[in-house]
Amino acid sequence: MFKIDKKPNKEKIPRTISFTDDMFQTLKAIADHEGISLSSLVLQCCQYAMDNYDKETLEKRMSEIEEKELKAAKAGE
Repeated sequence: MFKIDKKPNKEKIPRTISFTDDMFQTLKAIADHEGISLSSLVLQCCQYAMDNYDKETLEKRMSEIEEKELKAAKAGE
């Protein structure tokens, strides 16, 4: 079950993302109700999704990305 953490988050990298209007309104309402920032809520939602994502699929995909980055780095040498 998803639990809201009201402690400050660690250092962040700013990014721009887009939401549907309905999703934004719902997330904003939840953040306001919980007394946290929208950014904090979105980070926690993402962390929850990553924690509950199929680990084998995630590890495989991360390995594929690392291999592509290594090949690209070697090609650029």
